Amino acid sequence: MKNNESNRTEAGSTKETMADMQSMMMQQMMQQQIMQQNAMNQQMFNQMKEMNVSDKSRLTYILLALFLGPLGVHNFYAGHSGKGIFQLILSITLVGTLITVPWCILDMICVKKDGEGRKFK
Repeated sequence: MKNNESNRTEAGSTKETMADMQSMMMQQMMQQQIMQQNAMNQQMFNQMKEMNVSDKSRLTYILLALFLGPLGVHNFYAGHSGKGIFQLILSITLVGTLITVPWCILDMICVKKDGEGRKFK
């Protein structure tokens, strides 16, 4: 009779040990899945960050504004076509040139994004 009871006790403890091992394996699998998901999220974040950067140079934008600013060339370069056309039309007149020169200086200082809203390199 004692043999039967010890066999039952051993079988019960073996089942508990197996259940504990399965539980640990499940936890490890879940941790691995979470780590993989975090890595994928980080990779997607980096790709989105790269996509948000323009292929246009801020230095080029500033130089165009400095030398050809009253004609609006820097705005055409950046993709701000409406502003470029308006500056070009204004610069035809002498009064318009007095307006577009300070406007170009402000553009050089303030504009950080292209016409699509992406940051300059």
